[in-house]
Amino acid sequence: MLNIKELRGMTGLTQAEFAEKYFISLQTVKQWEASRLSTAYRMPPDYALRLLETVILRDIEDGMVSLINEKYQKVSKKIELLDTAKDLWD
Repeated sequence: MLNIKELRGMTGLTQAEFAEKYFISLQTVKQWEASRLSTAYRMPPDYALRLLETVILRDIEDGMVSLINEKYQKVSKKIELLDTAKDLWD
């Protein structure tokens, strides 16, 4: 299982952005990411890490699907333009 810092790293978000996006207090994120030797350290519950991992992976997947759809739409428009140009030249 990934730790909270690794999960946040997958998102590319700052601690503040991560906290806001996933509805976790910034203080909690900081405590979860603190060194185990720090007095501020708190161990995140396993269920929270599992839930975050699932949600983050889905967010990444959704982002990839959106990029693919955008690319497909651009390619489709280019094909339409090429077909139109071909019809004009024929």
